[in-house]
Amino acid sequence: MSRTRICCVCLAALFAPAALIVVGAPAGGTVHANQQPGKGDQPKNRKPRAQNPPAAPKKEAKPPADPNLLSLELKALRILRALEATPHQISEIARAGKTTAGSGGKREAGKASDAYVEAMVQMRRALVANDEDAVEKLRTQFDELEEKNPPDLDDGVEITDGAQIEAVRLLNIFSPQQVAAYALSLNDDFPDPVHLIQEALQEGHSLKKEEWETARSKVAEEVGWLVYGLQGEKATKLEEQVSAFLDQKHLEEVKPGARDPEIRKLVGSPGPVVVLTNVMQHALAELLSNPQVGKAANDCLPHGGPRPSPGSAAKPAAAAPPAPQNEAKRPRRAESKSADTAVKRVQLEDVVKAPDAYEGQQLQFDNVTVTGTAQGKAPVNLWLAVKTASGTVVNASRDQKLTILIPVAKAPASIKEMKSGDGGGVTVTLICTIQHDRAKHWNARVLSVHEKK
Repeated sequence: MSRTRICCVCLAALFAPAALIVVGAPAGGTVHANQQPGKGDQPKNRKPRAQNPPAAPKKEAKPPADPNLLSLELKALRILRALEATPHQISEIARAGKTTAGSGGKREAGKASDAYVEAMVQMRRALVANDEDAVEKLRTQFDELEEKNPPDLDDGVEITDGAQIEAVRLLNIFSPQQVAAYALSLNDDFPDPVHLIQEALQEGHSLKKEEWETARSKVAEEVGWLVYGLQGEKATKLEEQVSAFLDQKHLEEVKPGARDPEIRKLVGSPGPVVVLTNVMQHALAELLSNPQVGKAANDCLPHGGPRPSPGSAAKPAAAAPPAPQNEAKRPRRAESKSADTAVKRVQLEDVVKAPDAYEGQQLQFDNVTVTGTAQGKAPVNLWLAVKTASGTVVNASRDQKLTILIPVAKAPASIKEMKSGDGGGVTVTLICTIQHDRAKHWNARVLSVHEKK
């Protein structure tokens, strides 16, 4: 028998049993593993699998039950919101916070009324959602609750060494617009070392010993880092000098401004750019030291959790590059939220009596006379001394219920060049928005000035 015939006989013998099995299999029999069942072969009680199920929406994270932790998270959320941080920047903060955040340590149990805790929960929700209107309403509610039944919270943040280092680096990922947005969020509470010492001396007369020591230490510490930033030794030395100066001078009766030369000599001349840099680095260091920074950052991200960092092994090769530093566009502030907002013509006297009744509204004051100015707490603002035709006077200071302030950039030359006590005046129409500033104090922030010809 030839070799070809032998091969054919062997192949036939090999495949014949398999052919018999297939032919002999019943119609409803078991399907072998190497067979693909048709649509009609699926059991009737088997449900088809869902293809590509849609991603479940992100569930709102449950706020911590401990009021101390909730308050710490609110502190972190306020800084993130004021910075108008983008998702990429929030991810960077979350990653850094894993190694820089403080442990929190043992804290005394927080004590707060149910209404206050509920307000904190609502504020947390509003900050995460970036709901400007809700945040402003809740600020007023917080002030009322704190005045009625002050909470007792142990929510201090001690800045860590790692946070100081990372704060210097992370400041560079924010755009100039975002830095300006943070400075504007402080409104007229932007800290100035000279003004802080001036206010401490003015308010120190009415404080008892323990209250004075607490207030003095707080001011001295703040002046130290405002002038020298995160430079520990220099800041500590200045803090000690400011404390000694305040203890020596706070009971002396002198005219306002008489000690300005002494104060300026004490703090030196850091300059506004240096102070702004120190304010930003301190805010970031405090954020990175906050034990709740990770939770606050994750809550603000669209899908929760930090994004992969550039160069991370988990990042696909074709992934998009990190977002540019100026990625975020600054949303308009409440004062200019809508160009169509109705302007209400009112008497300044009525607003001075009850500014809370006009909060958030745009008001027009006709025929008022600007008689002088003073430097606001923030270098970008001026306080206005104003007098109405009926004789009502609003001084250029914060020692009253309502202060009228104007950004220097919006002030006409006739007002910029004025000084208190000049005896002259400029008659104008002011369009302002009334903003709650602190407990029992409001600002009438000038949006536009129209001089009367």
